[in-house]
Amino acid sequence: MKMEGVAAVELRNLYKIHSGRDVETVALRGANLSVARGEFLDIRGRSGSGKSTLLNLIGGLDQPNAGQVVLNGVEITHLHEGERAAFRRSHIGTVYQQDNLIPFLTALENVLLPMELAARPGREKRAQELLAEVGLKERLHHRPAQLSGGERQRVAIAVALANEPDLLLADELTGELDSATADQVRWRCPSTSSFI
Repeated sequence: MKMEGVAAVELRNLYKIHSGRDVETVALRGANLSVARGEFLDIRGRSGSGKSTLLNLIGGLDQPNAGQVVLNGVEITHLHEGERAAFRRSHIGTVYQQDNLIPFLTALENVLLPMELAARPGREKRAQELLAEVGLKERLHHRPAQLSGGERQRVAIAVALANEPDLLLADELTGELDSATADQVRWRCPSTSSFI
């Protein structure tokens, strides 16, 4: 869903408040942001400043208390959870701080899973190509516990890219990667996509 002249990501007056037992924490207060298609954006801030909260809202994993999240012209804040999940599957790839891999599946099976859920043709070939691109051609049949932290992160990146997302969200993407692999990953995202 690529619409000409429409921002890939648009946040409008976004608020998010986390409620605890005795305290409420304002994670985002009136956040506004516009990211063009093909744009790479690096969000920095100290720990606890709301970076992960922002990515969870953009990715439709959480809902704001107020404001709008619009992706490729679709306001996802009004979608039901099932609709948001379908939108994520088709349009968003996410790499989390923790690799979030399924421990009993191999690297190849982890990359195949989102493509199977999307009923994408040519899954096996694409999964193998993605793992080869991130330097794991020889580790296809290893489970996460048999991989190093950097290798697990690279599998997670292949998973995020599996369905050719319009938007790639990454929370501390390169924390487990060497600088050469980090640079390769940054430029792997297609120019029609946006990378945050």
